[in-house]
Amino acid sequence: MEGIPGRKGWVSYGLCTPNFQGPDGLPVFRYVAAVEVRESGRAPLGLIEFTVPSQTYARFTHEGHISEIGKTIDAVWNTWLPESGLEPTHGFEFERYDERWDEETSIGPVDIYVPVKA
Repeated sequence: MEGIPGRKGWVSYGLCTPNFQGPDGLPVFRYVAAVEVRESGRAPLGLIEFTVPSQTYARFTHEGHISEIGKTIDAVWNTWLPESGLEPTHGFEFERYDERWDEETSIGPVDIYVPVKA
């Protein structure tokens, strides 16, 4: 990811794209590794570009090894959101990996953003 032209900063993201349809027209879960770039333009061959619109998010932090992030996501969707009174929307959900993240051990805080109605 370091070689992506126009990369802005060193934060990386794991994006879950909303309403993505497969070739059969059925909804498909699509997870994309991403970085922010200074300006939109033509993505290099083999990469895709899209814009994540501004919206309101609820933020959660996963602590520990990345292999356990599913438990945190389950708690967000099955416990916190239903009890919060907030309504999720169909926007981009994403994980944010910043300087706290240790890519060698796969341990460190990872922030999880879930789009919600304001």
